[in-house]
Order: sequence, then C-alpha cells, then structure tokens
Amino acid sequence: LNLRATFFVFMLPLMIIRFGMMAGNWAQHAFIDASSPDNSYRNSITCLNAPYNRLCFNDGYHIAHHLKPSMHWTDLPGEFVQNKKKYVENRAIVFEEIDFFVI
Repeated sequence: LNLRATFFVFMLPLMIIRFGMMAGNWAQHAFIDASSPDNSYRNSITCLNAPYNRLCFNDGYHIAHHLKPSMHWTDLPGEFVQNKKKYVENRAIVFEEIDFFVI
C-alpha cells in the first residue's frame, strides 16, 4: 500500500469533489426564508439560462426539483414555464444567466 499514491489518487479528489458538492448545495439553499422553511418556493433558488444547467442535468431548476423530485431532468424547464405564476405568487428567487457558484 502506497499512502502517498492513495492520497493523491483517491483521497484528494474525493475531498475536492465533496467540497464542491457541499458549496453547490449551500448556494442552492442560501436564501431560505426562515419564516417559511417548508415552502419549496422559498427554501431554494432557480437559475435559468446558466451554463451549469447544460452541464449538470438542469440542476439549476432547483425549486422544481424540490416540488417534484421524481420529475425527469429534461422536463424541469417546461415545468418552470408552466408554473411561472406560482413562482411569482410565492416570491421565489430566480436568477438568470448566473450559476450557483457565482452566488
């Protein structure tokens, strides 16, 4: 067992990926409305027209993911368009052309 190789091949990549995933998860939920934590429109954000969506299976449509977790990722943009009024009524936070990691 080579500890140095194990660290650089397995442990370091794992730590880097985990940090990136945790930072992304934090950014998706950073603006939670403390007065309404059960409101899916207010406990995460949506990022439209972001390069991140094209690379990561439309993960930017995060509110729709919370509302309908079993919905296929290709259907998330259509769900957003069909329910824009609900997003407005619930004062959902929606960014355009901004990735999670910029927030």
